[in-house]
Amino acid sequence: MSHFGRFDLDIATAVSDQLSAFLTTLKPAALSDAAARSALPLGGGVYQLYLGQVPVYVGKAARLRQRLVQHASDLDGREGLSSDTVGFVAAELSPNWAPFGAEDILLRRERLAWQNSGFGANDPGRNRDHSTIEEDHWDMKYPVRLDIACPFIEARPYTIPELLRQLKRGLPFLFRYEGAVREVFKGHTVSLEREQMSFWEILQRVLDAMPGWQATALPGYVILYHEVAEYAHARRILRG
Repeated sequence: MSHFGRFDLDIATAVSDQLSAFLTTLKPAALSDAAARSALPLGGGVYQLYLGQVPVYVGKAARLRQRLVQHASDLDGREGLSSDTVGFVAAELSPNWAPFGAEDILLRRERLAWQNSGFGANDPGRNRDHSTIEEDHWDMKYPVRLDIACPFIEARPYTIPELLRQLKRGLPFLFRYEGAVREVFKGHTVSLEREQMSFWEILQRVLDAMPGWQATALPGYVILYHEVAEYAHARRILRG
């Protein structure tokens, strides 16, 4: 045994351990609880999501309240989930701890069901629309709700670009369409005669006026392009 050694205090891991323990002392609130979300700070922190009583995801955000509002909306657009059935706890972190990266250590070491599963992913981009999706991917387990009602769409005539733009803005999941729509169909109209139509019903009306175009529902999002194509993971296809 040596008479000399070097001691180094791992502050980041120590703080991460305490942070993890602190989160377990909090009682989850439903993501649908607007009052619980509004009590969150506008700044940053870490949060943990629960499916029932089971923790499934831990994350961090520079704008904690905004991130959880976004998660609530996203979950309401998925089959088998809703913001009522997923809970959250959250912790605000003092800026004094930022240099130690305790939250990053916490995120890396957690092995929760939704961690690194595709949950919360951004648009993969056009080049990956044909990519293979593993069966255990989050989008495969909880695909988007194609028959979701669209209360933000009024019963009235729309130009096709206007209607697609409003759908893209109001849907709780990604809806991507080819930019050429704005010029090709700027003078074409679609009339909707009733409120609360489903997304897929509206899309059918749109495709009726778009010969040669195709809408493809993939597990995690919907695309609309001037094409006739097959996709390995297409759930539904509409063609004009």
